[in-house]
Amino acid sequence: MIKQGERMTYSGEDQKYLIGAILNGYDKGLLRPEDFTFIEFQKIKEAIDRGCCEDEIAKHAGITISRINSLKKSCKDMSSVRSVAGQLIEENKRSYIKNLMNNIWPVKEQLSAEEMIKELQEVSKIQFTNSVQIGNAILDLKNKEKLKALPTPFQTLNKKTGGGLLQGNLITIAARPGDGKTALALQSAKHIANLGMKVLYISLEMLAHELAARLIVSESNLKQSDLMKHEISDISEFEQAENKIKDMPLFISKEGRVFEDIYRETIREQPALVVIDSVNLVKSRGESERVRILNITRNIKQMAIETNIPVLMVAQLNREAEEKALPTMADIKESGSIEEDSDVVLILSTFHEYSSIEKLADKTGKTYIERKEFDEIQKRGSKVIVGAIRKNRNGETGLMFMEFNASKFTFRELDLDGVPY
Repeated sequence: MIKQGERMTYSGEDQKYLIGAILNGYDKGLLRPEDFTFIEFQKIKEAIDRGCCEDEIAKHAGITISRINSLKKSCKDMSSVRSVAGQLIEENKRSYIKNLMNNIWPVKEQLSAEEMIKELQEVSKIQFTNSVQIGNAILDLKNKEKLKALPTPFQTLNKKTGGGLLQGNLITIAARPGDGKTALALQSAKHIANLGMKVLYISLEMLAHELAARLIVSESNLKQSDLMKHEISDISEFEQAENKIKDMPLFISKEGRVFEDIYRETIREQPALVVIDSVNLVKSRGESERVRILNITRNIKQMAIETNIPVLMVAQLNREAEEKALPTMADIKESGSIEEDSDVVLILSTFHEYSSIEKLADKTGKTYIERKEFDEIQKRGSKVIVGAIRKNRNGETGLMFMEFNASKFTFRELDLDGVPY
């Protein structure tokens, strides 16, 4: 095992240690198959990324179950996994650049810039263009990995968006304070992290320990107010909840006051999902609030496209939205660029009275929730929240009816078939 601070090598022992850690369930999104230089380990990582069981992993990599068990035993102490993985990635980059420069350096000085780019393309196989030939684009449509979506905990949203949060997409959740936009974003992040995919949660409204308290509360009967006062009524229940979430690949960052921080954290962490809570608190230069938000959302959308990582962004609604049963995109603060740059816009609003549901039913001819169920939800101290999918660039719009338990910061979907809208 190498020690922190030492130079990483391509030794089999180092890479065996890392693949052993991943087989043992450590942060499956930490490394990519191509980060390993041994084909056996690349094959193992490919199978893990597809969600294969151990028998399928062994078959894909051409190895036995006993070999998998042996690799697992090679990583008994996981305390150095992250630093070792970082050094492996760094060494891979250094080696690639070094080989590239060694091949390019002899290029004759009299070559034009265009000729040098052609030479570089031949050597490095890098495409120095943003263009994609249409045939390759069609191949991408056939490739499930290229169009992979991160599933959310909400079946209606997954169904209407083609599986969940699509790679390279900007998804906006907008609501008034108290209607659960952070809770829904955090619940989605937790769900995806529980699937073994790395999530970078950039929190500009809450501290990391406050979000941790919410996660503990969502998995227990403990109260957030007690946790924040260090008053744990049931330590056993706390520890059970802690064990469910403590090893999730969910990373909370407060480094997002400006877009450059968000971009830098995203490139450094290489997550499967980025959550920004909230866009209204990200700073940027601009003559007005409208120009500031425009610059931010354009940059975030470009980052999503460039990195092929979905970005889940939280935004505020204007006060006027409180007067409407179903707010529109025009009710999002500085909505112009958010509406334009987002691929999906989900707007949350609370139905305080059953009459609001009756009016909607009269308008659409569909009964959404029976009065009895509505009353029972309110008796439990929960809210009926409607999520209106107001924009969906690659799918259908529609409504999601949910029960929001504000004391546990959790949503429960009420209509799994989705509601035409």
